[in-house]
Amino acid sequence: MKRNMSGMLGTVLGSTLALLVAGQVQAAITDTTADTLIENTASVTFTIGGVTTPKVDGKVSFKVDHKIRPLVAAVSGDSVVPEGLDYVLQFTVTNDGNTKTGETLEMLLEALPGAADYDMTNVEIWQEDGTSGGYQIGEDTKLTDPDPTKKVYINLERDAVTTIYIVADAEADAANGEAYDYHLRATATDGSQNVLSQDAIGDNPGSNDANESEAVFADSNGTYTDDIDTDGEHSALATYTVYWPVLNVTKTASIDAGDNGSGYYLPGDIVTYTIEVLNEDGSNGASGVIISDPIPANTTYHPASLVCTGLSGSTATVTDDGSGTVTDVSCEDGSIAASAKGTMIFKVKIN
Repeated sequence: MKRNMSGMLGTVLGSTLALLVAGQVQAAITDTTADTLIENTASVTFTIGGVTTPKVDGKVSFKVDHKIRPLVAAVSGDSVVPEGLDYVLQFTVTNDGNTKTGETLEMLLEALPGAADYDMTNVEIWQEDGTSGGYQIGEDTKLTDPDPTKKVYINLERDAVTTIYIVADAEADAANGEAYDYHLRATATDGSQNVLSQDAIGDNPGSNDANESEAVFADSNGTYTDDIDTDGEHSALATYTVYWPVLNVTKTASIDAGDNGSGYYLPGDIVTYTIEVLNEDGSNGASGVIISDPIPANTTYHPASLVCTGLSGSTATVTDDGSGTVTDVSCEDGSIAASAKGTMIFKVKIN
């Protein structure tokens, strides 16, 4: 589908940047630039009765049309936990057209919900600024306006690629294994935040005039429901998946005559408590693991008996009531590798 570009490019150039915006990457330019005049002249000479006639020329020319092709690609999804914040879906957006040097293609960006088992909230669109890879709240640019009625637009030079993030929070009642799809859609606009359409551009849209450089939608169909071929838009899908490792906890109490006790559960004997936490997930580790246990009534914590093992980065913590009596013990902020086990051991004396 063609659209006449007469009068459009001045609007685009006048309202967009002539230099690359931070966070854009320029790819190698391969397509012939829009509005390029291609001419071809054929010559014919012949003789009649041994006399060479004057050369006869046949000339034809046309202008290269504007290929309008926004291109969106999903890079990665994210795993979420209920009530967690700032989960990120990553995409790239490319101006895959043949825009003239110094001009940009303006695009409307939308985060559109797809299939969902639960809700994501506080959905925002951010743009990578190129300082460091990955979503960085202190570096990247938030495109979403606090006013929800304001739409998000970006401007990309020809063959420029930028990274876009959809950032959102997970609701409280999301269940393990549930998923929420989001489509990022980029729609070509005219430099004045109007969607390109047959009626909006040119004096004679759809004419396919060889003497005019017209807008030709060259995009393929995307993932969103109504995103079809050659409609001036493109979309891609990424997924938030609710996930947390399944941890299995076992606790045992044992007494050993080797602790100078009787071997029975008698006052004065030492009891060893062992809490084992098994990460049953064979692929993913569990982080931020806290194992805690109060000191049982009628017992007294045995000094220096708390041990944390298999919990990478964990801190062994003993809490007292302010008078020196230990009330709780814990192994805090540790990590348990996939299919691995973390253990907390401590001892008490029976009063």
